[in-house]
Amino acid sequence: MPPILQKAVQASESEAKATSKSSVDASLLKAFREIVKEVIQEENNGLRAEIKQAICPLRIALDECHDKLRSHEEGLNSFDARLQAMETRYANLNSDYKKLQEKTDDLENRGRRCNLRIIVVPEGLEKGNPTQFIAGLLHDVLGGS
Repeated sequence: MPPILQKAVQASESEAKATSKSSVDASLLKAFREIVKEVIQEENNGLRAEIKQAICPLRIALDECHDKLRSHEEGLNSFDARLQAMETRYANLNSDYKKLQEKTDDLENRGRRCNLRIIVVPEGLEKGNPTQFIAGLLHDVLGGS
């Protein structure tokens, strides 16, 4: 073979080797990428499963907290309504008490105004019957027939 032809064959052989080497490198790189992709996918799926398992008890606890909170809110609303009713009743009773106190004071004052006060008569002379004693005293003092 002529040297130029030999050089051309060697060049084409080296090109073929280089091409086959680059195709092998490309196929290895592609295979490596696929393996890495599968490993990452498996890890991702495993982590998702772990997260789902960890979230389940948290959801249950959160639901229990929501139920308790709802119950407490209902209780507080009930207590608030009862407190408002009691405050209204207290205001009404306090108003009634003031009216009755004023009425009692007025009746006591009116009762005192109608009483006679006799001075210079010692206490205890009526002996348990003041009406009869006063009638007799006035009859004696004013002179009755």
